[in-house]
Amino acid sequence: MVGVLLASLEMAIVNAVLPRIATELHDAGLLPWVFTGYIAAATVATPVFGLVADRYGRLTAYAWGMGLLLVGSGVAAWAPTMPFLLVGRVLQGLGGGAVMPVTIVILGDRYPVGERARMFGVISLVWGASTLLGPLAGAGLTGAWGWRAVFWVNLLPGAAAMWGVWRALRGEPRVSGRRPWWPSGLFRSGTQRVLNASGALAVAALYGILAHVAVWVQGVEGGDSMAAGVALLPLTLCWTAASHATGRLVGRWGLAHLLRVGAALLVVGLAVAWHWTMAPAGLGILGAGMGVLITCLNIAVQELAPAEAKGTATSTAIFLRNLGATASVPLLGHLAGFRPGMANLGEVPNLAAGVHAAAGGCLLLGAAAGALIWLGLPKRLAMP
Repeated sequence: MVGVLLASLEMAIVNAVLPRIATELHDAGLLPWVFTGYIAAATVATPVFGLVADRYGRLTAYAWGMGLLLVGSGVAAWAPTMPFLLVGRVLQGLGGGAVMPVTIVILGDRYPVGERARMFGVISLVWGASTLLGPLAGAGLTGAWGWRAVFWVNLLPGAAAMWGVWRALRGEPRVSGRRPWWPSGLFRSGTQRVLNASGALAVAALYGILAHVAVWVQGVEGGDSMAAGVALLPLTLCWTAASHATGRLVGRWGLAHLLRVGAALLVVGLAVAWHWTMAPAGLGILGAGMGVLITCLNIAVQELAPAEAKGTATSTAIFLRNLGATASVPLLGHLAGFRPGMANLGEVPNLAAGVHAAAGGCLLLGAAAGALIWLGLPKRLAMP
């Protein structure tokens, strides 16, 4: 969980320090790349390290991932220029793209379905906490010790996480290197395709909402960055609560039924967040739906995959969700009225109507995900 915290924090913590970095390194032109370099590298690394986990073992994949994250943190902290900082961010992203999916695979190996669902709820809590606290932590560290502290602070807890995982997994059986790189027939199953496509659409809708909550709060309602963070509390808290409840219900209700419940909550939450733009109730229902959906999708993808391909199946599912988010946010931003060259939110014509339209686009994506789950999944998911 410490490793998950570091990997997820790196997506949020740098936002607060970007102006300070640009000032000290005298190079604002590469700032967008410093932010997106981490996300792009993590997206590319995710399926690669899933394959490594299946072929060479979980510990090997985790060690490489955490090693890259820590080396990248050191490079970024030391960076004398913006290009060096960008290299550090890319290395961090490659590591973060390994740590998150390999952690989920390790939990899948070590816990039965019900307990695993509860552990995924803890991951959701860690992710939500990093999203809310990341900007505040970045601002606090920068104010006290300068922006380089944002990267130096990763080294000690990251090393501790690596030591703990090594102690737990050092006796795991070695995986034969003769296995094919890509498991044949992994996604020939129609159920696997439905699970992956619906997950990608649901996460695309979620990130479309997340990208525009702060825009609505600050650009339309006149709030500050703290108010924007508070606006996400219903989503984060309901996601965590729903993930925890799913762990208790999965044995009684079954994955297929819970997936349909999660899809229904997702669509209702997006409909409320669209009709009453970014209403807290809508964000809370959306969070509950995602808490049920993501937990059950992770379990179903793992359980339906052959034992020798669980890492590949898990990481590919996460990769497709990240890809959906990466593709949807710019398109929904264009729908909201954002165009290249705009200096601030005040230049967006009719911002309120634009955010409302973007929320409507998110509703369409969520409805497509819900339709796939309700119509494309069997009434029961037969586990091997």
